[in-house]
This record gives sequence, structure tokens and C-alpha cells, in this order.
Amino acid sequence: MIEIDLDINPKWKRDNDWLALSQRPIYEAIELSDYSFLQKIDNNVSISILLSDNETIHTLNQQYRSKDKPTDILSFPMIERSELSTLAHHPIHEILLGDIILSHDICHSEAKEKGISLKDHYQHLIVHGILHLLGYNHIDDDDADKMQSIEILALKKMGIKNPYEKG
Repeated sequence: MIEIDLDINPKWKRDNDWLALSQRPIYEAIELSDYSFLQKIDNNVSISILLSDNETIHTLNQQYRSKDKPTDILSFPMIERSELSTLAHHPIHEILLGDIILSHDICHSEAKEKGISLKDHYQHLIVHGILHLLGYNHIDDDDADKMQSIEILALKKMGIKNPYEKG
């Protein structure tokens, strides 16, 4: 069972059900990953999402990544990728997958710049963040291609256009 702990900064308007908007992208990202078994185990899989502002994410980005600027999303895995594979055969009571933090200011401006809804951009970033929690990255081209292909497929299944398509 996937459990989502959601903490919402007041900048994120309460007229959207951010919890509901998180559930499908989390499901699709996990389902299309190498760790789809996490959907089927009896143990709790916990994910924490903080919908924050620029100030908070800037501080975290500086503290943990030595980058003195805000960013759209940060992901902090709580379990190593190598350990994830062993959970299929040796489950533990509760799996703390990790934390995802999003900045309203940057997410909003990126969505506007791309001409897409904040909801669609949010769901893309949740897929992206979950994949990071599962150990995927975009450091080199092969890893980036694999991660992007999962993102594109997950979004397609949700009826969201490919965010990497030009034009």
C-alpha cells in the first residue's frame, strides 16, 4: 500500500486536490519502473511530499546540493536502489521511499512558460520525483533517456502530452 504524507504551503491554492493529483502519477511511475512489485506488497510504502515556496526550496537546495538558487523539485531518497531490489524477496514492515519537495513559484512559472496547466506540470514533476526516489537519474545520456521514456509513457497513460517534445 502506498501512503502519501502531503504538507501544503499556503501558496499552493487549496482549490486543487493536490493529494488526488499525486496518486496517479505515483502509481504510474512505480508501475513502469523496475520496482513495480512495490504496488503489490502488503507492506506500507511511504512517500512524503512538501509543496513549498522558493525560500524553502532554495535553502534545501543550498544545504543539500550546494546550489545557491531555488529549483522546481528536489527528491531525497531514503533507500538505496540496490536495497530496493531485495525488498521483493525480503520485505520490511514499512518502506520509507523518500521525500519530494516542490516550489510553487517555479512550478507555476514553468507551467506558464510551457503553456500547460499547473496540474499537468505538477503531475509530471511528481512522476519525475518518484523516479528519483527509485534511483533513476539523468546524469548521463543513457540514464536520462531511460528516465524520460518512463516519464513520457506514464504521462501518456494519464492523458498528458510529452513535456520533452519540441514545438
